[in-house]
Amino acid sequence: MKLLLLLSFFTLSLFGYSREYIENYTTKLLITNDGKAKVTEEILYNFGYDRRHGIYRDIPKNDTKISNLKVFKNGYSTNYELYTKDNFWRIKIGSANSYVSGRVGYTIKYNLEGRIVRNRGNKNYIIFDIIGTAWKKPIMYAKGVIYLPKKLQNRVTAKAFRGKFGSTKSVPVKNLGSRLELETTNLAPHEGLTISIAFNPSLMKVGQKPSYAYYKKPIYLLFIAPILALFWFFGKKLNIFGDVGSIAPKYRPPKELTVMESGLLKDNFVDFKELKAAILELANLGFIKFQEDENGTYLKKLKDVDNSLTPNQVKILNELFGDETFLPSTLVKFRSTWFEDLKASLHDRLVQKGYYGSSVKSARQSFIFAAVGIGILTLGAFLYYISKDTGADMIIPVVVAIGFLTVGLFNLLSAFKSADAGGILFSILWILFSGFFLYSSLNSEDIALSLLFMVLIIAIGSYLIYKKANTLTFKGILAKRHLLGLREFIDKADKDKIKFFLQEDKNYLDKVLPYAVLFGLNKHWLNLYKELETPIPDWYDGSFDSFNSFDFEPTSYSESSTGGFSDGIGSAPSIDTGDFGGFGDFSGGGFGGGGGDSW
Repeated sequence: MKLLLLLSFFTLSLFGYSREYIENYTTKLLITNDGKAKVTEEILYNFGYDRRHGIYRDIPKNDTKISNLKVFKNGYSTNYELYTKDNFWRIKIGSANSYVSGRVGYTIKYNLEGRIVRNRGNKNYIIFDIIGTAWKKPIMYAKGVIYLPKKLQNRVTAKAFRGKFGSTKSVPVKNLGSRLELETTNLAPHEGLTISIAFNPSLMKVGQKPSYAYYKKPIYLLFIAPILALFWFFGKKLNIFGDVGSIAPKYRPPKELTVMESGLLKDNFVDFKELKAAILELANLGFIKFQEDENGTYLKKLKDVDNSLTPNQVKILNELFGDETFLPSTLVKFRSTWFEDLKASLHDRLVQKGYYGSSVKSARQSFIFAAVGIGILTLGAFLYYISKDTGADMIIPVVVAIGFLTVGLFNLLSAFKSADAGGILFSILWILFSGFFLYSSLNSEDIALSLLFMVLIIAIGSYLIYKKANTLTFKGILAKRHLLGLREFIDKADKDKIKFFLQEDKNYLDKVLPYAVLFGLNKHWLNLYKELETPIPDWYDGSFDSFNSFDFEPTSYSESSTGGFSDGIGSAPSIDTGDFGGFGDFSGGGFGGGGGDSW
């Protein structure tokens, strides 16, 4: 051994290598019964008089997965970074705030799983790069020890090779039954040492690509448990699991509620489309008339507001006409900021009237605040956990991708709710782009799916609770039960009962029409005018046929506009990888290996 080292130092000085070199590089490989490997690398690195921060170790991925990584410096645990660099795992040891020089001993321990056992012909092989061909410094002495599981002991044949990538220069291998040993000296930069172990396929099966499908593992439930617990807590608190009781048909609208207030009670949301029902309600009350001519349909304001209207009905009438008296039905528009104020006002009014125990808006805000906090902690903990497999460098791009994906999901749900075809298409394209960005950041379908499922659980769960959240009192529950009963009756449209109600009130169809619009059953209800030979409403001045297909859609507009955004695409620097990546009986032809250097 001493003679080998003396010869190594002599060769080093003879060929004039740099002051940095590796005195001793020993790799110990423990093969487990399930075809996985536990690796220990002992590197005695001589920095000479150079002041460096440490070393980095590049390990090719090659369909393998690193886990349980531990790094030691001179026998003591030390800091390191693990991240991906091109097709490598890079282990960067040392600190930018400190320096080393002279002889430093590094020990790197890690587990490998994946395609370690491969097949070629009628044999299975474990081909491992004891020393990779991408090391940039000379190695004076290299040794490999491979510990075999019992089922392979005395049942394998082995040979080894040294040199640059593709070299078949042989190195003797000692087969000691339970282990294999090999050693060599004077490896120049980019020269490696590889062992090839052959055995009968019946002794150990071929390895598979490592699985990153965390969503299939029990630990995944541990990560999502906090957000599921939050959903359950707020679900109970905000009454989303509450049952309004048995639903019986109701034949008339509730007396103490306007149609917009009813819209809020039915699903705890105020929808922009419900303004159409409010306009028809104002027509029934004698404030609006619809007039038809050859140019289309117009809305005419018949009188100004009075005390018979609720404050919110006053707001709707004033916002609809402004200072005008006539308005084309194609120009029925409301400011989006005004609509937000109207929703808040409706909430407050129903709290005052005793239908809600407290503001639904404030209850939702409390939930969203908690959901965002727990969601960030859940995703953060999961990202930290998977960074052991992906490297810490993926965290920032993944966080950005998840942010884009979450925005897209909420926009899509909102677009579906408002039946905005353009918004739905844009949101789908946005989600596809975000998903591609997420996949590109991870380069793993399984990890991307694991994150995607977690984001979907958080986003969809939060949306559903937000949508269904309510603080209904007993009075509110009774009113909601009434509305659901009315919807059931409108949907079934029992003509015998409707004929009976028309005898009592000739305007029965007119009074229920706003609620048919509210429930999305307006076409169904309009057909009854023709089927029951009922006159069209007094507030509609036009032909019967045009009324039967009568429809209009309020739209929103913003008083301000926003600009666009731009992005830039850069290119990442390449890494000097050396030659690697084959599979066969030659130097550099196995898994593991790679290389490294000082930094």
